[in-house]
Amino acid sequence: IFFRVLFFCDMTDPALADALVLDRLFATIEDRKGADPSTSWTAKLLSKGPEYICKKVGEEATETVIEAVAGRPDKIATESADLIYHLMVLWAST
Repeated sequence: IFFRVLFFCDMTDPALADALVLDRLFATIEDRKGADPSTSWTAKLLSKGPEYICKKVGEEATETVIEAVAGRPDKIATESADLIYHLMVLWAST
């Protein structure tokens, strides 16, 4: 797993608990590997293979940069979340 908080960390610390969001997201993506592509967007992406997912990562990266240049912080956050998600799907596909 790519994001692993050490087992002895104090999970009452909000910063550490927030870090686990990425662990949970990656675990969910891994779980979707066996899901039906007609009912799961993640399974659909995974079924199309790494080349297609790379295209999606590139699209999301471009959209993030466009919003950054335009100076729209709310849109940067949204596009960054999409970029992180698609990057994690790519990691799961390889």
